Amino acid sequence: MVGGIALALSGIIDMLDLFIGHRFLPQISSFTTLGLLLFGLIVTFVFIDRLTQIIRDREVTFGKLQAAYKEMEDVQTLKELGQSTAIINHEIKNYTFVISGYAQYLLDRSGFSAKDKRILTTIADTVKKMADFSNEILNFSKAKILSDKRPVAIFSLIEECVNTHFANKSGSIIIENPDHELVIYGDWSKLEHVFVNIIKNSFEAEATSISIKAIRRDTVLLLVIEDDGVGCTEDGLGNLFKSFYTTKKGKGGTGLGMCVIKSIVEIHGGYISAYSKNILDNRTHGLTINIAFPIYNSETIRSLDQKDFVLLIKDGVENLAQVIRIFQNVLVTPYIVQRVDDIDGKIIPLKKSAIYASMNSIDQYKRKYGTQGITHILVKGEKNSVFVVNETKDARINTFSENYILENL
Repeated sequence: MVGGIALALSGIIDMLDLFIGHRFLPQISSFTTLGLLLFGLIVTFVFIDRLTQIIRDREVTFGKLQAAYKEMEDVQTLKELGQSTAIINHEIKNYTFVISGYAQYLLDRSGFSAKDKRILTTIADTVKKMADFSNEILNFSKAKILSDKRPVAIFSLIEECVNTHFANKSGSIIIENPDHELVIYGDWSKLEHVFVNIIKNSFEAEATSISIKAIRRDTVLLLVIEDDGVGCTEDGLGNLFKSFYTTKKGKGGTGLGMCVIKSIVEIHGGYISAYSKNILDNRTHGLTINIAFPIYNSETIRSLDQKDFVLLIKDGVENLAQVIRIFQNVLVTPYIVQRVDDIDGKIIPLKKSAIYASMNSIDQYKRKYGTQGITHILVKGEKNSVFVVNETKDARINTFSENYILENL
């Protein structure tokens, strides 16, 4: 359009020159020629820009196709792996059933010495461990495949898990304010596997009390499972969801349980994280598991640029990537500035906001803005842990987690 206007104007000027009888600019013999040249340059520029955009879009589309094809290959590989594992698992079960049966038959017979009976008992126990490991491998191969999603009343599922698998210990499991209308979409049996194994792990870690509660916010449901077991060291915490990592060596642990749980949660579009109360060094022990599931509800769809009443000041915050990831796990979108001075000129509802920053930044913030908002000091712990202190509430050190964020919004 610009080129056409330029060409038209140059033609009009030439016509006026002819009509008047002299030129406005004698050094230019023909404005039409100049207009054609300008028109050609503009058309060429637009053509190159459009061509570049087409090439860029083609590369993006090609990348998406490559990713989709790779996903198809991965799904096919997982499907074949699942089928192969199922066949192998079936054969192992057949063999272990025979060995276990004969071992038990010999144990029931008299005439064996105590040493022989110990050997037979070891054989029977080893065969059982082999069968259990085979089942864990089968679960692991199936964990990344979700064929169908259906509405699941999450608290009904948890209560059924407790009543079916932990009836004799149900008094030690506290489900806080169960809301049976809370629904997520997923596979009932896979989700049951998640909660059964988490609760089982807690009892194996000598827990005497397990609490389960939910925090719902817009399009995310956070389930918090907390126990008072032996807990975990920070090194162990970093390896908790890795394949074949186990703290139960020699006790039948395969190291696949938590890895399977993580895979199941992720195929449901969720996130799982673990926090040990031991590293707070306040004479507490135990483990807290946070599981965030998406809730799909057309009435609560948020705008992509909609911010929450949270301000994160990055300057001086260590483990910043982890802090941002924890916000993302529960779909909390904070206002983010580099320094306290960057708040000026931005429309941020400070009085309503939770302010997260390093100690130095909090001091600067208070000097400049007084007591607006609730301030939370982020402190780096050993290795990758992040602690937080709510100055306004109780000034007690807490683990910075998804649970903490939602409870302090």
